[in-house]
Amino acid sequence: MSTQNIPAHVPPELVKQWNNFTSPGMAAAAGNDPYAAMRELLSGPRIFYSPVSGRLDTGNWVVTRAEDMRRILQDSASFSSKAIAGFSHLLGETWDMIPLEVDPPAHEKFRAVLNPLFTPKRINEMSVKVRATAVELIEGFQRDKHCEFVEAFGRRFPVLIFMQLMGIPLEDYHRILDWEDQILHSTDMEVRVKGAHAIAAYLEEMLAARKQEPQDDLFTIIANAVVEGRPMTDTECLSMSLFLFVAGLDTVASSLGYQFAWLAQHPQAQIYLRENPDRIPTAVEELIRAFSVVITSRKVVRDVEVGGVLMKAGDSVSLPLGLANYDPEAFANADQIDLTRSPNLHIGFTVGPHRCLGSSLARREIILAVEEWTQRIPNFRLAEGKAPVARGGAVMGVDELRLVWD
Repeated sequence: MSTQNIPAHVPPELVKQWNNFTSPGMAAAAGNDPYAAMRELLSGPRIFYSPVSGRLDTGNWVVTRAEDMRRILQDSASFSSKAIAGFSHLLGETWDMIPLEVDPPAHEKFRAVLNPLFTPKRINEMSVKVRATAVELIEGFQRDKHCEFVEAFGRRFPVLIFMQLMGIPLEDYHRILDWEDQILHSTDMEVRVKGAHAIAAYLEEMLAARKQEPQDDLFTIIANAVVEGRPMTDTECLSMSLFLFVAGLDTVASSLGYQFAWLAQHPQAQIYLRENPDRIPTAVEELIRAFSVVITSRKVVRDVEVGGVLMKAGDSVSLPLGLANYDPEAFANADQIDLTRSPNLHIGFTVGPHRCLGSSLARREIILAVEEWTQRIPNFRLAEGKAPVARGGAVMGVDELRLVWD
């Protein structure tokens, strides 16, 4: 095992090689189960140090228990979010992605710009469009009795909602998806850099247009936002727009892939949801717990002890949220998916100051997707001989899911 990325303060017994992109079960392949692969980590130390973690094979601590993750996510004084995504580096810049990479107290000031967009009232108003989008997509392939779920619905549904919310023309759909693939899923740095520059140029053009001609969309709100009595700078507007682009396109799509792959393999669960549509919100909460797709991170800014482990300033910490939600100390029968589980105190949307801003919208999208699917698509299952192609990564996802129905 290489010791190149292992700091001197890391005890040898806590060193374990694990990479959320490439370790067994995590790389994209048919039949892979990244969640089963991650659950194996629960049989080891509650916190360990991997010298080969992440996209760049850098060293960092990996936290496996819900209690420790909760503490870290809520302690922004010891664990910083600065530069955890690093998308500005793809542009040759060093600015923080707002509000994701900004720590309190500045974080709250920027988050306040976006909070009004995700109130219960606003989400209820948007639900009509969200449901209509789901119905329109499903009716497009319903009679075919088969589909490749990811392309036909899983990605298309949340991306179309996001485009409507932002004010992006629908004819730009394929360009948006291409750029998303380049920056979020490519392992080629040159491709990622090219995609980042294309996205930045597009966002800057949209922001400039909304300053001149405001509309009822997110671009207009960001382009004309005021923070602490001053207009946001062009860089701040771009940063916030890029954050919404990244967050709005990938997480719900990735979640839907795993959730519908599970439902396709559990016909009794489908029957339960069809017969009890009023219980779909509770069931969706459990599916979010079981398939939390984000593996986030933090930077240690002062020496601190967590779970009996000393972390020093400068260390990086990986937080696989999906693993915390399988912690047997946090959930009874944690490895079982129980659609009636309640209460359900998972951390699928994280906790603390950086709790997912769009969690209410994400929930509503998934609930409406499940409602319309279970009422319109009967007895769906995996196509014969076609196991889902699943992967790990910073945002775990399903790249291919072939479904058939009667």
